[in-house]
Amino acid sequence: MSYFNASHLEREEWFCSPDLSPFFERNTVSGFLKKNHEYVATWYDYKLVTEKTNTLVAVKFIELTKPTYIGKNGDEYQSCVVVKVPINYLHKIPFGSIWLNGISNQRFKLQTYTVTINEDRNNLSIKSIAWARFNNETPSFEFQKYIHSSDINKFEWDKNQLLTIENDGVKYAIHPLQFFITHYGYSIEINRILSVYNWQKVEEKLKLNDNPNVDCELPVVLPRNLSHKDATFLYHLRYDNYTKNKIKKLNFQILNSKGNDGTYKIPCWHTQAITLSFYGISLGRSVLCMQITGMTVPQGEDINLCLAPKAVTKKVKLSESDGSDIVKYRTIKQEREHEMEQVDTALNPINNLVTTSVIEQLKLIGQERKINKIQDINTHENLLNTKLISYEEPTNFGVGEKYGALGGTGMANCFYDVIYSDVGDDEKTRLDIVWEHAIRLRTELGAKVCWYTPKCGFKENDDFRLISLSKICSQLDTNYPPNALIIRVDIQEQAFCIFSFPESKKGSGFSSVVYKVDDISIFFNDDICDGSCDTLLKILVEIVSLNSIGSDYVNSKNGNMAKFIHRPGVNNNWVINGIGNLSTTT
Repeated sequence: MSYFNASHLEREEWFCSPDLSPFFERNTVSGFLKKNHEYVATWYDYKLVTEKTNTLVAVKFIELTKPTYIGKNGDEYQSCVVVKVPINYLHKIPFGSIWLNGISNQRFKLQTYTVTINEDRNNLSIKSIAWARFNNETPSFEFQKYIHSSDINKFEWDKNQLLTIENDGVKYAIHPLQFFITHYGYSIEINRILSVYNWQKVEEKLKLNDNPNVDCELPVVLPRNLSHKDATFLYHLRYDNYTKNKIKKLNFQILNSKGNDGTYKIPCWHTQAITLSFYGISLGRSVLCMQITGMTVPQGEDINLCLAPKAVTKKVKLSESDGSDIVKYRTIKQEREHEMEQVDTALNPINNLVTTSVIEQLKLIGQERKINKIQDINTHENLLNTKLISYEEPTNFGVGEKYGALGGTGMANCFYDVIYSDVGDDEKTRLDIVWEHAIRLRTELGAKVCWYTPKCGFKENDDFRLISLSKICSQLDTNYPPNALIIRVDIQEQAFCIFSFPESKKGSGFSSVVYKVDDISIFFNDDICDGSCDTLLKILVEIVSLNSIGSDYVNSKNGNMAKFIHRPGVNNNWVINGIGNLSTTT
């Protein structure tokens, strides 16, 4: 039996937004999907196919409900289905994710590994299982322990160019497409562009030759449908010849592989060491990566990122009788907020400009690259004449190019979001210490302590996550604070909310604040946005807007808010100091 069928692995809930049932129904390559039967994603085929403006990847799902069947010859075979899906959704279909009727709400709980690709790449090799078989070499991982015995003869000729990292006698095997969608930018749209278009079109789509009107050196232009987190990748692609040559060669290999059974290697696009964290399974003296969860970014000088204009200027003819009556209007499309709800995917072309977000979390390991956000001077012109254009609500979402404006299929923006990680940093960060001080109150005061994000809700484990403030910062033309740690502390039936922010640089940054919460159901309700009462979102927006946490702001909360500083000390507890600083406490 295969690994997932034979191993009694623990399951865990996870958030997976796409409904892939349209692809199971219409894009099945082999096998067939059984209704109400569970499947687990186990492999990506090396063959990529272009369909219109999408790149499709064949994903193998093996059945969990009834894993095997008996063939006409009396032999046992693995029950499975192979489905082609757009590469944009691949980050939401990791190996080990469990699917039922096209939807995934669970995945297998797997061990986390951390491994580093050396700067000189002497511990990295890129080769396929087929190449190892042909040259009588040991394959990247002991695949016989991963797949059903009936699939061994076929699998040993698999042409995926696996990345193999050797460390202390153990081989860590990473599927090339896993590395592609995590290493090559945060937005999966970059992967689609690199795998669909020739190099001239890639340069156009990624704005590599645009010259914005800015007062800085080496600017990077952010395409409208990418994330600001893509700035590092775009910077190196534009100004680093090593990176450009690597990616240009990869682009050629991928396009050339389509239709002729060719292969392609996914290389490291920079020369610095790369540390990865990932979920994996141990197979003898090898480990197979199931899903990459974190990665370092190359360090270097600050990046000047020129943001895409927030509106499109168009010429509108006002008079049929006089063709000279032309005026420039700033047209704004009215969009739904980017969300992380269940997405009904579609095979149709994109014909509605409303968007939704399909997000998977990716940890930033080590130091973050500093990005300075700038605006093209020309985008500030013609802002007084504004027309609001509303769009019909889409019925489903897809990926690819936009073809219209009023149809039923909206755009699904697929990307990775960064979550907090201190892997590789020996010194505890300010947020680590704030959390440690907070959980000490469990034993010292009998308090209930948990961290909070809108997606995860209230959690008590130590693997805390942060609320991203990047969207608020972008709208207010600032870059600090990039995120916030929110902690709820309940002491003797009184709730307090702790707001803590990362250091802007060593030893500096906003003070933390504690807020006395009167009504939990109101305070943590994101739907209350009329400003009539204090909510978590309202306070976060106020803090970012003021670009500080001054005494006047704290005093405006009528004794319900207090600051606390981060003074070192063996017996010092920042959180209890903050609660004690409130004018009224329970």
